[in-house]
Amino acid sequence: MARLTRSLVVQLAILALGWIPVAWPSLLGTDDPFVARAFRVAPLAGLLLLGVLGLRINQSKVAIGSAAFAVAFLLVDGRTLFGLPEGHARERELAIAVSLPLIIGILGQLPEQRVLSVQTAVRGFVCVLLPAFATRLAIHGVSGDTTLTPFFDWLHLPELAALPLLGLVLVTAIQSDPHVRAFQAGQATSLLVMLFGFERSLAGGSVDTIAVAFTVGVAIQIAAMLGVWWRKVYIDELTEVPNRRALNEYLRTLGERFAIAMVDIDFFKKFNDTYGHAEGDNVLRYVARHLADNASGRVFRYGGEEFCLVYRGRRAEEVFETVDTMRDGLAKRTFVVRAPAKSKLPQKRRTSTKKDRGRPAGNKTQLSVTISVGLASKKGQKNVDAVMEAADMLLYRAKDQGRNQVVAG
Repeated sequence: MARLTRSLVVQLAILALGWIPVAWPSLLGTDDPFVARAFRVAPLAGLLLLGVLGLRINQSKVAIGSAAFAVAFLLVDGRTLFGLPEGHARERELAIAVSLPLIIGILGQLPEQRVLSVQTAVRGFVCVLLPAFATRLAIHGVSGDTTLTPFFDWLHLPELAALPLLGLVLVTAIQSDPHVRAFQAGQATSLLVMLFGFERSLAGGSVDTIAVAFTVGVAIQIAAMLGVWWRKVYIDELTEVPNRRALNEYLRTLGERFAIAMVDIDFFKKFNDTYGHAEGDNVLRYVARHLADNASGRVFRYGGEEFCLVYRGRRAEEVFETVDTMRDGLAKRTFVVRAPAKSKLPQKRRTSTKKDRGRPAGNKTQLSVTISVGLASKKGQKNVDAVMEAADMLLYRAKDQGRNQVVAG
């Protein structure tokens, strides 16, 4: 819940910043003809980049969405695509304001498909033609009255535009995949910026309003996609804490004063053999979340059942009590095993889902999960690698001495 709240606050801040140039395009120098022309090209260039980034990580829906945004921009920019007549700026904007959120909302609900597949081709065809079809209906007067309630009569936009956008926001909130959730949040914020641009334009705003709104909206989506790339590179997908690559880069930034704790889950292999890999994954998530909430330092997944804690600017003796309290707190908690022992499982491997983790415990097995920790800081060692090696040796000593303890040196 806290993570969802933080994400909402971030998106609201981005939205507020995005609305400023849309409300006052002249702040970006659109009075200059060269700048104004640049803003008519920038959205298309940005969408091309976004589509390529999506294809690079096999996200066909990102590429299709980018194509739909590009067609939508060309239509509201007055281009004569698909045999549509020139002019009719108001009808074009009304049509895109309704159809674009609908396309992105539906696209977000569909499962990902291979880039080179019939399903992807059909999706792309429909998503590219739908804005043009909606525009043709609007131009020929088939759009009808889109008023849902008199409370929003002051809006120039059709209220129907809010329905698919609201659906996208709700779907984003319950999305389990953090990569998809992050990008969908960016898309929702981007659409809100663009809809604000439509509202300003329909109310008689600057002729550059739409181009600026699309440019800002596309920039938000690119930033969201770069965030997805960053997570894929630096965040462990299973535990959602930074991975070993992130650790190696962070270690290069440390000065002379720091402490490193190597953490290992006790009897993890035995647990895996008894209850299966799905429950083993649940233990890794469980321990990672406890470390992230209680370690008071930077948490990284080192590999397997090992984690690494880094304390910048502190010595081992200064953080010993914090680390030991964290270890003791984990040992006192109860972990609920939701699968029977492996001998009782069917031959088909059981997969772990968030639904499993949220299921009531009932009479499932309850046990405590403990960790052993080796804690070291730079003393006579020459470099960070030597401190890591010292912490690793202390970890082995903690395991040899009975586990579930912190050994510092």
